[in-house]
Amino acid sequence: MKILALDPGGTTGVAFWTNGTWSFDQLTLDQHHLELEQLLDAYWLAFADGLDLVICEDWDNRAKADAKLISLEYIGVVKPWARRRNAALVMQQAAKKEWATNRVLSVLGVADPTAGSPHARDACRHIVVHLINKEPMHPEVQKMFQALRKGLT
Repeated sequence: MKILALDPGGTTGVAFWTNGTWSFDQLTLDQHHLELEQLLDAYWLAFADGLDLVICEDWDNRAKADAKLISLEYIGVVKPWARRRNAALVMQQAAKKEWATNRVLSVLGVADPTAGSPHARDACRHIVVHLINKEPMHPEVQKMFQALRKGLT
């Protein structure tokens, strides 16, 4: 299973999970529309059969006057990209990632590698929330869930 998650914004967090192995990145250019599309293409082309899933944080103003509309622009890059490749795309609410706290990520061994990369860490949260709530659970996710139960008690 190959999952790419994006936390779009002024800095876009990127997380990739494949069968228990993680990688992380952040796009930090002020305007990174082209770089985002190139990154999506690179992950897609890295595998002969593409990605199994792309998760993108959905935009929610949350009544903040200073909410950055740039997030909407990056979502506008992701959605047509996914359509062109017939890629499965899940738009996930920002609030859902809050369940995957730093402590949860630490138990899963994800917190330290993402230190200093809060947006990549948020992208990881989206993957964890999706995997934990997916039925049937992938064997690697079952291992993650067992580690969580042990580590959080």
